[in-house]
Amino acid sequence: TVVIDEFDREGFGMVYLEAAQHGIPSIASLLPGPDEAVLHEQTGLLVEEGNVDEIMKVILKLAKDSDLRKKLGDTAKKRVQTEFRPEYQFKKIERLL
Repeated sequence: TVVIDEFDREGFGMVYLEAAQHGIPSIASLLPGPDEAVLHEQTGLLVEEGNVDEIMKVILKLAKDSDLRKKLGDTAKKRVQTEFRPEYQFKKIERLL
């Protein structure tokens, strides 16, 4: 059993941002952490953790739909180049200091 609350989070998943930097959409589990790095149907696709059928479906969906891959990949790249710049992230935490 996995206990998920605001303090018990899956790792953020830098690999999703690395893929986004290259315009590659991601498929990630719908868990706190990865769901912040991958925005469902915007920068990639989120699937229920452990749902092998759903994972298979989205892999095939992306494999067959080059327009969707490009759309998600382009959005992912734009997002990582704007929202994950150090100065943007610093502004988010500045108010907490």
